[in-house]
Amino acid sequence: MNEKVAGFFGCLFQIVYLLMGLVQLVAILGGIENWWGWPWWIAIFIAFPIAYIPILGTVVGIMGAIESFGWSPMAAITLFCWPYIIYIIAIAIGGAGEVFSRFRK
Repeated sequence: MNEKVAGFFGCLFQIVYLLMGLVQLVAILGGIENWWGWPWWIAIFIAFPIAYIPILGTVVGIMGAIESFGWSPMAAITLFCWPYIIYIIAIAIGGAGEVFSRFRK
């Protein structure tokens, strides 16, 4: 049963991550349209590669969401940075578990 739950949450995480990537792509696209005044069909060729470069896509996505969607900086940062926060927490929990398991011996 535990493997099914882990598989479900792993699949759910990937779906949410993909959807967030699409929102990031649209934010970058809107930002390019606003900043440079290019039509969407030209801007998509610039936005798509940028969206899936990890740090660059996040930063440009945040700026695009603030500029084109009118989001607050905190809302944009929260939406686009939550995977990094989860990774840091997972690493910290895994590292803490390793440290405490040494004390148990």
